[in-house]
Amino acid sequence: MLAKSLVFSISCICVLGAAHVAQATTVTTAPFSAWPTSGPGLQLVTYNAFTSSNDEERLNTFRTDIYQSFRVNSTFTLTQYDLALQPFSDPGNIQISIYTKADTLESSGGNPTLGTLLYQDSFSMAEFSNFNNYGTQEFTLTSGEQFTLSPQTSPAGYILWIHRIDGGADPILRTQGRTGNPYADGQGYANTESFAGEDFALALFGEEPTAAPEPSTYALGLFGLAGLGLVAWRRSRVRG
Repeated sequence: MLAKSLVFSISCICVLGAAHVAQATTVTTAPFSAWPTSGPGLQLVTYNAFTSSNDEERLNTFRTDIYQSFRVNSTFTLTQYDLALQPFSDPGNIQISIYTKADTLESSGGNPTLGTLLYQDSFSMAEFSNFNNYGTQEFTLTSGEQFTLSPQTSPAGYILWIHRIDGGADPILRTQGRTGNPYADGQGYANTESFAGEDFALALFGEEPTAAPEPSTYALGLFGLAGLGLVAWRRSRVRG
């Protein structure tokens, strides 16, 4: 029995440590005004409003990579992430990945350092229905793609990476950002530059784990079942 328990525990550790590579994330386009600021399951947002002072970066043949680093304050299962995107080119394809990151405020002269891959999927511009207009793009993970994000010791955290795979005319895609350091626990990067005080729009939704019963609860339950069994046994003895 002990050997089986050890095997089960090791299996669970291996599963939790493995990368969850997405295969079936669905995309829904909502109005730009639908950018989330509150609501059930909202765990993190890099900034809460779009204003006339917003900036933007574009994926094209010169700038092919956009990143946003972040930290989380509680443990939750990631079920959805939102991005503010303005697609231009079709055909065109992007890849979105989430990695662990040792320092979410890293100032890098090159591409930011990435850790362990947690999630990855590719999307064609045809999956977005708001060509030439900004929209709130909602990416929903299937149950098999979902994974857990947990607080890390500062300055460690996570980073989302939007990568241009291919496409037609320039630019293939724009993403909304904002200067003024609206989000203190991370920052934006574009290609080989880190943008101190600029963040790209990112929102995360998830489900917090339900609390497991205390060992004493299990003990009381077993004690109650044993008591019921004893009563039934005594009754059968009396009838016999």
